[in-house]
Amino acid sequence: MLMRILNQQSEKEHFHRDIELLYVLEGAVNLLVENQHTRLAPGDVILINSEKAHSLRNSDDVLYMKLSFQYSLVSDILSDYDLLFWCDSTRNNDETYATLRRMLQRLISNYVNKNGDTQNYAHIAMCYQILDFLCSNFLLREASSQPADNKADQRVDIINSYIRANYDKPINLRDLAEKMYLSNGYLSRFFKSNFGMGFGDYVTRVRLFHAIDDLLYTEDPVTQIAFSNGFASVAAFNKAFKKEYGETPSAVRKRAQSKQHKAEEVASVIGDARLEKYAWADNDAQLDMVGSGEKSVLLDVSEYKPLTPIWNQVINVGSAEDLMRSEVRHHVEKLKELLGFTYARIWAPFTRGMFIDINQTTGRYNFSRLDSILDFLVSIDVVPFIDLMPKPQRLMSTTTENIMTLEREMPHDEGAWEHLMMAFMHHVRHRYRSAEVSKWKFEMWFDESELGFEEAVKGYANLCVSSWKAIQKYSPESEFGGFGLHLHTSMEFAGYADIRHFFEVLNERYKAEGATIDFISVYAYGYEEVGTKEDSQRLRQMSLSYLGDAFKTVKRELRQWGLGSVKVYVTEWNLTVSDRNYINDTCFKGAYAIKSYIDFYGHTDIAAYFMGSDRIAEYADSDGVLFGGLGLLSKDGIMKPAAFAHELLNMLYPNFVCKGENYLATTNGRGAYRIVCHNCKQLSYRYFDTNENELDLRSLGRYYADADPLRLTFTLSGVGDGEYLMKIHTISEKNGSLLNMWEEMDFERDLSHNDIRYLRDACSGKMTMHGVTAKGGTLTVDVPLPANAFALVKLRRRA
Repeated sequence: MLMRILNQQSEKEHFHRDIELLYVLEGAVNLLVENQHTRLAPGDVILINSEKAHSLRNSDDVLYMKLSFQYSLVSDILSDYDLLFWCDSTRNNDETYATLRRMLQRLISNYVNKNGDTQNYAHIAMCYQILDFLCSNFLLREASSQPADNKADQRVDIINSYIRANYDKPINLRDLAEKMYLSNGYLSRFFKSNFGMGFGDYVTRVRLFHAIDDLLYTEDPVTQIAFSNGFASVAAFNKAFKKEYGETPSAVRKRAQSKQHKAEEVASVIGDARLEKYAWADNDAQLDMVGSGEKSVLLDVSEYKPLTPIWNQVINVGSAEDLMRSEVRHHVEKLKELLGFTYARIWAPFTRGMFIDINQTTGRYNFSRLDSILDFLVSIDVVPFIDLMPKPQRLMSTTTENIMTLEREMPHDEGAWEHLMMAFMHHVRHRYRSAEVSKWKFEMWFDESELGFEEAVKGYANLCVSSWKAIQKYSPESEFGGFGLHLHTSMEFAGYADIRHFFEVLNERYKAEGATIDFISVYAYGYEEVGTKEDSQRLRQMSLSYLGDAFKTVKRELRQWGLGSVKVYVTEWNLTVSDRNYINDTCFKGAYAIKSYIDFYGHTDIAAYFMGSDRIAEYADSDGVLFGGLGLLSKDGIMKPAAFAHELLNMLYPNFVCKGENYLATTNGRGAYRIVCHNCKQLSYRYFDTNENELDLRSLGRYYADADPLRLTFTLSGVGDGEYLMKIHTISEKNGSLLNMWEEMDFERDLSHNDIRYLRDACSGKMTMHGVTAKGGTLTVDVPLPANAFALVKLRRRA
């Protein structure tokens, strides 16, 4: 099997034993097959049968795929040497062709992902799948392959079967006559009458058909090819071959190799951009052209329970020092207005940059800077969620490379820390009153690199107890927890025993002081720790369900450690830690956010997205509209797809019906329904083989395993009969993607204020609406989703 992507303007008339499939991507192909002219437009597919003379005259802008199958491969599998296919989308374009296009599209996507390398299992598997589909849907059986209905036909079948089974061995007419209990003379006459040639000539032709495939598609020596296909000598093979094809076997092989190299050169001239633009195009035309995957979902909406909106409880907004910047505060205020979250999670409130020395023992503290931050949050009706520890500030491009690192002084005097916490809690209770502070949450981060060091673990436990005492004294209703355990799908990784020991020490210290912990915090990122304790690293995980699976594992382990009754909050989550990963700016990230919240749902009350704004990640290299930052808002305050994902989730009704792999359904309990859904695509091997900060901004489509659309069919049972209005708000690469709109501006970095305002106003997605009818208590709706699109479906009875 051979696949090529070509832009050749013409191919002279030729024929070959291969079965050849053409799929037009761009431009036009004028095909002439034995005086039959066919014009192929983009999206057309046609199959050229074996030994059919054909030529091509193509438009200047042509781009087409050619997929060739060895005739012997097909005929041997089917045990049929009279194969004829009828596959021509210009004459018939039913759903079968849509399915075939979709399969070819996946093959092209794999071709792009692998940089044109076809020597991989995925390519081979897809080629066999296409071949099976062709044989199942487009193969016409010749008369000789039908069941024989008379004695002559039975003899023809016997002869064909015998030759197919023995062509690679010395055979003659006499041996066959004996097997058929016929005279040699009678069988000779019968053979010429039914096959149009003598027995010896026919066997030679069959041998040549097999031999030419070996010649073109293997590197076997000519001598080996001759003997493995039943020829008595190389001389006999050369003579028969030249008589049939007009050239020697060596000359044909040399010419074929030269032609293949030429085709490869032509394909390489095309360049990745043009092919990838086709392979990853995301528009309505493609949705119709390539067909779509389909999933049917049955929803019983008669039963429901209160919804727990885990996506809008907490959002990470930065360190205390970050919130001293006016532009960061502006974005926090905007996020509150747009997404309505309850808590803003901040960290490192006690640093020298905040005019606080955590290890001083004078007993005097200047909380003025911290007050300005807390005043701001309270003024916009946001509740502080404070990680008390001064964890370092790191602006990361990969898991091993930092753009900027700001180390902060850690507490080393436990007495000083206890004094600081008592002073702080007294101060905030007095300034904001107990009713306000009682809603606040406090967390204590622990540096996992300190696991296994007994002194560090005990020191952390003592700091936690000191913090708990201060919070209990001044605001006992406030929740207190911590640690920041990183998720893993298997807890049997480097440091597993150290984590278990950590909790044993923590529990022992808490019990000794009568202290309690309200929650355990975990960090969820798409990495798995591998290696040994001394030499471990975090590898990116391919599974889209990794975060949900890892969270369930952590909760199971905590139950085994006697902590099953303690709440577990995801106080930080994201696919990546990189602030220079353009995947963060794509529609994929929005679809991934919805998928992750669906996976988390029912297992935690809080899943805090990291991060709120790209303003936190700015540096000298972030001069573009987008730069791969983790924020929901771009540095110019424009909503990215992940922000739209949160907005759509916030529009769900307050009653949960059910969830599935691609959806979460809700109701208002009064006959109206809202369903959020997604078509999140798997990231490709190319993504995982590329450093996160080195993704090609102009070819991000190559980092997805496929570009297949999805059609979700929801059947709601238990609804009232009548007319319903269905609204679908969709965010896709074509509608609502800031990154794709910036691409239409050729990624210009020097944009005016009006340009930015245009981008801000234009990123709103697509809204469609139409009526649907419920009968017999059942309502069925279809939701088409391009690759990496996500949508909110609203259904309500018409007045």
